[in-house]
Amino acid sequence: MFDYQAGEKYKLTLIMVGVAGVMAGAFFTLLLSPPPEPPRKDRRAAKIASDPDMNGTPRQPRGRGMRDNGVPRYPDGTPMSSVPPQATADKTESKNLVMTMLPLAFDFNSTSANRSQELAMAYMTPECANNYRTSVWTPEIAQSVAGAAMTSSFNTTVCEPYTSTEDGSVVIKVEGEQVLVLQGQQRPKHVSMEILVKKTNQGLKVAGISDTAT
Repeated sequence: MFDYQAGEKYKLTLIMVGVAGVMAGAFFTLLLSPPPEPPRKDRRAAKIASDPDMNGTPRQPRGRGMRDNGVPRYPDGTPMSSVPPQATADKTESKNLVMTMLPLAFDFNSTSANRSQELAMAYMTPECANNYRTSVWTPEIAQSVAGAAMTSSFNTTVCEPYTSTEDGSVVIKVEGEQVLVLQGQQRPKHVSMEILVKKTNQGLKVAGISDTAT
């Protein structure tokens, strides 16, 4: 699950439901391990950064006009906020982006998977795509799928905006069923995940994916 705490950034955690193995007909699951959490800031350090008596910044004057509808403001009237303003992702457009990417990301047909995976990564942020390329769609996996005579299909049953984050990103809830057929064996698998869509300078991009299947 994603951490919805204010100010926290979404991170790519788990990003694939299942791919049929090609060695001895085995099946395996591909996972992206979460990146290491940044060290928690010491509370004393935070106080030093914010206390005028410690960092030398002038104290804000007290008095009327410092709050507007309960929102603290600087003397010039600018609202004080712990989170800088961010571009807000449109929920409908975010959903459409995910709906476009899903069939590509879950395409493991031997004849089309490589091109589909490249197209799927184009919808991701550079960091997300890099993690995907190095941990999921590696050259070894691409070669194995291409030579496996495998077919794949994915049916989306749920794709809806779930919530928004404080930085303006949108979380899309996704459910569906992936079916892989290898050596005559059909393996359906339920898919449940949350996909984070963020508005960037290059437009909407997938910035994080979390497997929520139980």
